[in-house]
Amino acid sequence: MISKKLKTFAHTEFNNVKYTDIEKINYNINNFEDLFQRGHKYQKIEIDSNYPDYIVKNINLFSDWIAK
Repeated sequence: MISKKLKTFAHTEFNNVKYTDIEKINYNINNFEDLFQRGHKYQKIEIDSNYPDYIVKNINLFSDWIAK
């Protein structure tokens, strides 16, 4: 879904294999690295009461989008 979004994104500079390759996207996500290679390093945080109630109560709906 991320690859498809980048291919149809208004910022056409991101519509190339450097950003849309599914293996590269998965690698970056799994290693908490920036998809756009800006040098950002991300970290995993726990879903807690700081999140909206809908997310906390329906966390199973978002399991594909939450790092394990």
